[in-house]
Amino acid sequence: MSVTRPSFDERLGKHPQLCERFESILAIDEDTAGTIDLADEAECLAISEVRQLGAAILREWARTKESQNEF
Repeated sequence: MSVTRPSFDERLGKHPQLCERFESILAIDEDTAGTIDLADEAECLAISEVRQLGAAILREWARTKESQNEF
């Protein structure tokens, strides 16, 4: 019998901080406001967002580990 894994959307829904970071990354790609004119600007923004994503991942990971160790 196979175990069904929750969808990416379901899993991401449990992590609002990560969802927020991914939304910010998508906003750079979509640039609906038309404020990013140069590839260098998009690159700098993307690098900053990926760093923030990494920090959010580490915070969530630490919280998970901490709560696992409380038991």
